[in-house]
Amino acid sequence: MKRILASAFVLIIAITLHAQQDNPIADSNNLFAFKLYNEVKKSAKENLFFSPFSISTALAMTYAGAKNETEKQMSSTLHFNSDQNSFQPAYKTYLEKIESDTGKDLTIGIANSLWIANSLKLLAPFKDIVTNNYNSEAKNVDFNKTEEARNEINAWVKQKTNDKIKELIKPHIIDAATRLVLVNAIYFKGKWKTPFSKDSTITDDFYESGPSNVHAEFMHKTGHFKYYEDSILQAIEIPYDSNKTSMVVFLPKEIMGIESLENQLEYSFYSKIISLLNSQKVIVTFPKFKTTLAFELAGTLATMGMPDAFGAADFSGISHESMSISHVIHKAFIDVNEEGTEAAAATAVTMKIMAVRPGRTYAFTANHSFIFVIRDTGTGSILFMGKITDPTKE
Repeated sequence: MKRILASAFVLIIAITLHAQQDNPIADSNNLFAFKLYNEVKKSAKENLFFSPFSISTALAMTYAGAKNETEKQMSSTLHFNSDQNSFQPAYKTYLEKIESDTGKDLTIGIANSLWIANSLKLLAPFKDIVTNNYNSEAKNVDFNKTEEARNEINAWVKQKTNDKIKELIKPHIIDAATRLVLVNAIYFKGKWKTPFSKDSTITDDFYESGPSNVHAEFMHKTGHFKYYEDSILQAIEIPYDSNKTSMVVFLPKEIMGIESLENQLEYSFYSKIISLLNSQKVIVTFPKFKTTLAFELAGTLATMGMPDAFGAADFSGISHESMSISHVIHKAFIDVNEEGTEAAAATAVTMKIMAVRPGRTYAFTANHSFIFVIRDTGTGSILFMGKITDPTKE
């Protein structure tokens, strides 16, 4: 009887800001980001937060070992270049660019690792791609000692995410049939280019839906920001220090307008709004929030177009053992306050042996549900993405 192989990926995210350049991998990851958002929002009862960058990068490592129909489905669903000989080295350059030139008030850490069962023989080309292009360290582990192995991987993730992602891999996710765990951890901490004054923070109403409201802490400042508005929404870009990353917030004009905004939310719409942002004087009122969310994405990804990876998979580029993905687990954390933003994300993929006008001052008051992204402005890549419907819920 065929068994199934387990692998896990962990990713934590970081961000920065300079003039955006064309980057095919960023475009691919961003296309996937909006498709994934439209899927995971269906089960999100309140706040939503995840790292499309983390998920894409974890799956990019897995993709390196995919062949035939499995490779085609992953390429189509994730918008990856079908020519792996050019895609994988390009991903290495992409990761290096995101992590470079952070400055003193911006921390970006990307770490990768391979956790290999003692009995598993990885094919040399796959191991070379993951260790060289993703700068991954390789460690042998005894998956028969399930809890010991799980705790070791979780401790690595926790350390690489500055204690923000804890218990990524829950009990029973890996077991004696596990053969491989691929982990990518990304951590981000950035100060606003112009911090909010704590003296200006006040408690006020945040409207969840219509007249329903909660009391939230709101930060205030007035300054020049890249801004756009029309009859449907307001959008603002708030830069982090060193001009390498920024947060872009999309606020519907109507208190009950979040669903209508989400219905338009795709990459082409996002790109258009980004291109229309221009410097304006804006009075910004923005809530503080902190949240941690976790997802199981295997079913979602299968529905999106890559079912073979979770069933009749061909990962013969990884090992001579037949393998399929059993779990795709994602966990993300964010804390937004007067000084800046701290964020982290982790993605575990487990595989088992198969079975407007100048001169005007605008008011941007985010006192109802909004969507936001944290993006690397050098590559244009969306690192984090979310929706806040209640800033008081952690």
